[in-house]
Amino acid sequence: SSIMGNPYQPRRDVDERHLQQLTRSVAAHGVIVPIIVRPRPTRGEYELVAGQRRLLSCRRLGWKTIPAVIRHYDDQQVMEVGLLENLQRHNLSAVEEAEALGRLGREFVRMSRDDLARRMGVDAEELRSREELLGLSMVAREAVITGLITTEHALAILPLPTEEDQIQALTRLHRE
Repeated sequence: SSIMGNPYQPRRDVDERHLQQLTRSVAAHGVIVPIIVRPRPTRGEYELVAGQRRLLSCRRLGWKTIPAVIRHYDDQQVMEVGLLENLQRHNLSAVEEAEALGRLGREFVRMSRDDLARRMGVDAEELRSREELLGLSMVAREAVITGLITTEHALAILPLPTEEDQIQALTRLHRE
């Protein structure tokens, strides 16, 4: 209860089925990899840096404590670690990756796309492709985030000029 959420968390969608699986695993085997937190200005409170799903699982189990490593990270480091954890697991949608990398580049790093890609361990061309997805309508972005359509589908509807055109294409993709 002393751990607050990460304001830089790139993941917006937590898959309920996978969270249930993790919760069963944590109940059976405990938390194998500690979460990472940083101290908040209020004594005795912490902010989550990495381990959102592990924390959610422990809360569901009613646990009062969770293994945690305390790091004294600044905001940029918090965002980088949270993003790296998710990128290394390949479980963010392409839109979530693009939004998080874009935010990191805008708010903290202020470096070229190539340098940012190198720093995050991703291919610069793949990063460019992900950034293109930010041109999608919000409805289309959510369709990618929730897995309704693939990244390839999203790139195919990206050139459509209006949100209405994208929504019509989404409807057709879903139907067919």
